[in-house]
Amino acid sequence: MPTIDYSRNFQFPAFDDWIKRLAERVSVTLASLDALPVKILRSKGPEHRADLDDDALVALMDLAKAGIPVTWVPRTTVLADLVDADPNQWASVLRANQTTILEDCLAVCTVTEHGP
Repeated sequence: MPTIDYSRNFQFPAFDDWIKRLAERVSVTLASLDALPVKILRSKGPEHRADLDDDALVALMDLAKAGIPVTWVPRTTVLADLVDADPNQWASVLRANQTTILEDCLAVCTVTEHGP
């Protein structure tokens, strides 16, 4: 028995175009979401993060997830050292910079309502 191809009788070019445009818009939207954390960190972040590049800002999220403060302290140089280090070296970086980090904490406390 010969095969009958019904697909030629049931083509929906308007639907095909609509699906293609929808897929393109979804793709653009998803691509823009990749930059969202950087935009938020740039617009809402304290000044000590201003000198960090976009990749470093994204890496700060990993530090924060690990419980390392990144909001007001430590200063940019320490954050950069942490970002450049492997996660198993973070504790060593923190120990090496403990005096600086404590100074940063005290400095931040002086600008709060309650002080140190």
